[in-house]
Amino acid sequence: MKHKLRRLGLTALILAVCLMFCGCENKNPLPKLDTIEASDNSFGARYAFTLDEFSEDAADGLGEDFELTKDGWEIISGELVDDNSIGYSSYCQQAGDFTFTVAVENESGKVMNIGCGCDSKRLEDTDFQDNFVALCARMAILAGGYEDKQLDFFVGIFALLLNSDNEIVSHGESLYIKSVDDAATVLMTAPCSEDIIEKNHYQVINQ
Repeated sequence: MKHKLRRLGLTALILAVCLMFCGCENKNPLPKLDTIEASDNSFGARYAFTLDEFSEDAADGLGEDFELTKDGWEIISGELVDDNSIGYSSYCQQAGDFTFTVAVENESGKVMNIGCGCDSKRLEDTDFQDNFVALCARMAILAGGYEDKQLDFFVGIFALLLNSDNEIVSHGESLYIKSVDDAATVLMTAPCSEDIIEKNHYQVINQ
């Protein structure tokens, strides 16, 4: 218990330092205007790009260690329906120790959320956990069109999310979501309308 408390305390300190330094040039970084658009789905928003378009950007932005390809996605489940009766399908692609996940609206073909998962037991290794958090932050930057200099800000968000009881936090018209079970841990980024964020009282992470 003491070890866990110390770890949470250290995570909070790291987040505070990240927020302080990252805010020197650009407080409250926001996604590019053309990366998110309105949708009738349950979050009220989606990304403005397709899975193929994201795959192209990810191939350049994630580096050679994580080569996501258009043809590498495998469907997890199709014909799913969200709370607003919007049909979508879920896809995954394996890259080393990590599994990338994407949900796509069936009708529009636009991406609803992106994520990265791993074996939950591997997160007991702090070095592996750091790599996982950094990779999730990189995915969020790619999806939102943020600048590379804002990476530490998102590292702080995902570190806080992973090591706290929160399952959802928000920032910049996006939700950051944690899904955990004994087998896998997945951290996701999903665009969301301001109205829905306010209505559900999601914790807002600001500079």
